[in-house]
Amino acid sequence: GAYNFNYTIMLVGRLIFGFGGETSVISLCSIVGKVFKGNYQSFSLAVLCASTNIGSALCSSIAPLILQKYNNIEAPILCACILAITTSIITFPILLLFKRDKNEDAEENLRESVFSQEENMEKKKYTRYAFYCILFQSYFFYAVHYTFIDTGNDFLQKNFFLSNQDAGLYISIPLLAYCVVCPLVGYLSDKFNIRAKFFLLGHISGLIVFTLALLIPKDESTSKYVVPALMIVYTSFHSVTSPTIIGSIPFVVRTSYLGQAYGFFGICSSLGIVTGSLTFGFLLDSFNEGSFTGYNYVLMFFIAYQVFNLITCSFMISFDNKGYKRLSRSKNKSSFNFDKKSGLEKKLISNLQRNRYFVILFQVLLQMFSIQKQKFKCKLLEKKKKKKKKYSALI
Repeated sequence: GAYNFNYTIMLVGRLIFGFGGETSVISLCSIVGKVFKGNYQSFSLAVLCASTNIGSALCSSIAPLILQKYNNIEAPILCACILAITTSIITFPILLLFKRDKNEDAEENLRESVFSQEENMEKKKYTRYAFYCILFQSYFFYAVHYTFIDTGNDFLQKNFFLSNQDAGLYISIPLLAYCVVCPLVGYLSDKFNIRAKFFLLGHISGLIVFTLALLIPKDESTSKYVVPALMIVYTSFHSVTSPTIIGSIPFVVRTSYLGQAYGFFGICSSLGIVTGSLTFGFLLDSFNEGSFTGYNYVLMFFIAYQVFNLITCSFMISFDNKGYKRLSRSKNKSSFNFDKKSGLEKKLISNLQRNRYFVILFQVLLQMFSIQKQKFKCKLLEKKKKKKKKYSALI
């Protein structure tokens, strides 16, 4: 399409890219959420988010250099095609690595048996409502964030009288800081289980930054001090909210439904991006005259969405407290059901609770032993069935 300057072919390519891009994000999140469990789940998802952001930043910086060197649009697109082919080649060993069989499904069901036994229908219902609240927050967040990032350069130039280069530099601050802050947020979420507080921190930061951007006098003399401060506050909004949303989904959804959960997350975030962009364009075109310009109405739109986010977050915390408290409770040192343990196992676990790492190791060993025991029983039953068949055939 770029080679022939055919707009229709470019649209078809963009459509195919959208299918592949969204599917890859959902697949990666669900795989990481299933493989990395316990104390590393949110951290691993945060590292995944940071790595994708690093890749986007590198492509955004390298593509103009390639375009400048070869002086045609086909060169950067050809490089993108090579990267896509390389990614497809890398995908095949990943598919073989994560190929599932019946034994793996049985082991996963056994690992989730404790959760199933403790399940209460009322708590399960409230945990599901908390998941719905997370989906609503993802819609509001991505509607605001992607609209601001895509149009922030023009906004800073027209409202704070910055040059194109300075505006681009300020817009890159939250994107680069995200790569550092995002894994830190994931680590703290796993260590202290304060995901609900991170939700509140992110939404309040977004409300502050857009309210200040609306109320602060837009003057060329103060822009050098105001804009960096706004970008720093926006960094906390973006770097805290995004990994918290993605990292909280595995804690309110069972492992067997993670793929579907991230699929709904992809739908809500994509709808947010579309509606945010459309609303931005409508406000900018409709209110383009007078001192109170369309950008001010856009900021009011962002503030309204942040207020909706805070309301939804309060409902999520309420539902989570009525449910299993997976987003805010203090971590239990042992996740096993003590009622089904022998007296020796109870004493061992209680003595080892002082050291969290030994507890985790001991729990894993117990799970492996129970899985092997169940497999051994299944093999014995199969042998007995075969013997019965032989005896019946002889008779």
